[in-house]
Amino acid sequence: MVELAVEELHKAGQPMNRTSISALSATFTHLVSTVQASQAGNGRTNPADGMATRLRGALRTCLEIAPLPFGQDETAWDAWVAQASKRMTAISLVAADMFDGLSVERPCESIAAACAAA
Repeated sequence: MVELAVEELHKAGQPMNRTSISALSATFTHLVSTVQASQAGNGRTNPADGMATRLRGALRTCLEIAPLPFGQDETAWDAWVAQASKRMTAISLVAADMFDGLSVERPCESIAAACAAA
């Protein structure tokens, strides 16, 4: 989480100091542990669990989709965290389906239909 925070601060041209790195790292850790606790069903938030690893990947995806709201107020940050939480949850649910052996006989047909409906 610390390395990811440094990457994001650098990418956005934000100051990189102990305070900013700690605050952004804490935000990322909060996101991963909150979604992990809700998905695990047992409140576990062990960062070594496989789910935590998948959620860190989901967080990276969220950062690619919606940049962090640097320069905006706390309301914008709360909205970003809420949206990222929803996206990470959706990603983790689909990933769990994949790990649980979800099988689609004709995946290309499924994605064509899913994208055409959107």
